[in-house]
Amino acid sequence: LVTVLTKCKKLLNLSVSGCRDLTSSKICAAKLVNRDLRLLELDCRYINLDASLWKIQKVYPSLLRLNARCTEKGTRMLRAHQTSYSWRVGARESRNKRNCKSKKRKRGHSSSSNRSASSSNDESKDVVSFSSNRCSILSTGVSYSISCEQEMFGCKTCGIGFGNFVCLACSKKCHEGHEIFSVGYGLGCCDCCIFSDCKCLQFDEEPRRGIIY
Repeated sequence: LVTVLTKCKKLLNLSVSGCRDLTSSKICAAKLVNRDLRLLELDCRYINLDASLWKIQKVYPSLLRLNARCTEKGTRMLRAHQTSYSWRVGARESRNKRNCKSKKRKRGHSSSSNRSASSSNDESKDVVSFSSNRCSILSTGVSYSISCEQEMFGCKTCGIGFGNFVCLACSKKCHEGHEIFSVGYGLGCCDCCIFSDCKCLQFDEEPRRGIIY
């Protein structure tokens, strides 16, 4: 296991619960050897904790969940994901309603409605700009909870479909020029990093203060 940790570059979710022979200090030491190791979720319950959970979080600042509980960053990123998703869906529904009503409106009211629409779009851009080039898995983690609902896309070029999907950001950046199709909306995590070389895994290595219980 230590060999895997020191060599693996795409490991995002790790569960070593119950591995009595493994120590938390070895998990921390693996990061010092493998700088590309950026875990999003770690379950290290029932192992030898010779290094504290606080130290594990300090070594792995990318963690969203530790021992099945959200870290402070995990909670913040999940809320940001929900807000971003709500803005995108709400803006899309509002756009569709405006298109339906625009045919019935008089020309005299069109300019004012366009100004209000543009201001609303500017606000939505500000809210979702943080995630425009980031894979959604950096906010949702490897989770299938209702909080992780998002747009789903498949890629015929890369063979991503039939139970797998890529997020909105990856469909635009990682699979640009590919044959993309919409799957709809659903719960889950983006599979781009599994099936292709994800260009949207932009990790934010900021320090965090603790775990939320």
